[in-house]
Amino acid sequence: MKENPENNTSQNEKYAMSESSFVSRMLMTLCLLLAGYEIYLGVTQYVRGIWTEKWPSTTGMVADAKNVISQNLAYGGRTGGSVKTAYPKIAYTYTVDGQEYRGERIQFGMVFSRRGLIAVYPAGDQVTVYYQPDYPRQAVLIKGCDIIGILFTFGLAVFFIIAAALIWVFDRW
Repeated sequence: MKENPENNTSQNEKYAMSESSFVSRMLMTLCLLLAGYEIYLGVTQYVRGIWTEKWPSTTGMVADAKNVISQNLAYGGRTGGSVKTAYPKIAYTYTVDGQEYRGERIQFGMVFSRRGLIAVYPAGDQVTVYYQPDYPRQAVLIKGCDIIGILFTFGLAVFFIIAAALIWVFDRW
């Protein structure tokens, strides 16, 4: 029995289509998982920020305050270089019920956009520290959440959802 060459070509095209469809589905799944993760991060940071509104406070001391430079080698633009990002890192000590703690969280959300915080919280200054009463190790310097950071996180989620939708549309095309 002879094989029909047209039938063989059709089988190869089906295999190629199913392979590209598999890759599309995997990319779509990855985008949706990343979107879900970003939504989870945004919601948890927002809720934790709201909880801080009811936390008690204590007096603390800024132990160290500096802008940390992060170098991202993955993105270099047209020049192929790297991008440097500065974000504040403030370490502080505080005491709750005779136990001394050290914290670094400024606020819930992404606070790396606030370079000016180093001037507000210089090393050696006394600060008000808000801490979780049931778990005093968890503390912040600023109540609430950084809404810009939360919006950025949700914006990333929307981006990943749109990317998944575009992959789905182009896979059907």
